Amino acid sequence: MSVAPPGGQDPSNTVKLTSPAGSARMAARRLDKFGFRLGTKRARAALLYERGATQAEITAAIGYPHYNMLKDAKRRGYRVVHFGKRFWLVHASDIANVKAEIDSVQRQPKLTQTQKEALIQVRIGQVQFRRDQIHSWGACAVTGCAVQAVLEACHIKPWVKSSHSERQDADNGLCLTANLHRLFDAGLITFDDQGKMLVSKRMSKKDRLTLRLEGRLSRTPTRQQHVYLKFHRENVFR
Repeated sequence: MSVAPPGGQDPSNTVKLTSPAGSARMAARRLDKFGFRLGTKRARAALLYERGATQAEITAAIGYPHYNMLKDAKRRGYRVVHFGKRFWLVHASDIANVKAEIDSVQRQPKLTQTQKEALIQVRIGQVQFRRDQIHSWGACAVTGCAVQAVLEACHIKPWVKSSHSERQDADNGLCLTANLHRLFDAGLITFDDQGKMLVSKRMSKKDRLTLRLEGRLSRTPTRQQHVYLKFHRENVFR
């Protein structure tokens, strides 16, 4: 495993953060989270690198590896992680977590190289999904708690029930504190289309009060989130 662009040059450790004003300008210009204009080759290349791709896949889709895109992404705080023939675009602050995940997979001797790459793909996707949800919500979507140590990214439609694209869909996620995440996954709480919390009748009044199970999401769910929330209410909530 290495942390370097495909050209082999080691990245710097400088991470540049986008200011609120800069974020507003990016949104107005319809840029992706890497800062590239949507629909351009750079945006398409960045998406492929984020999901994990070989140089052959990048070249087949874009026409060339697009090293200029990688240089621009680096200036925006992203780095390339390399394992086997596959490359991933990862935020610099997530490098330590990604390296730990890769090391964990590498220590599993019974897995083939192909199986290791597939498992690493999943692990890196989970790290990226958490970053995207925390960045999107800014804090727990219900309590407003901003302590990162207790914040978790939660799939609305369960990961095991989701397609590959649904697993990476930002709308299929919430940022919740660990206890609310466990309750949501267990089907003991859910949310209606307006974002109001619904609590299972299996929860006693005492437990509801102890856990302070009330409130609503900090913003109204999107139309796509309505689809995922409906699935959760009908198939997970009990």
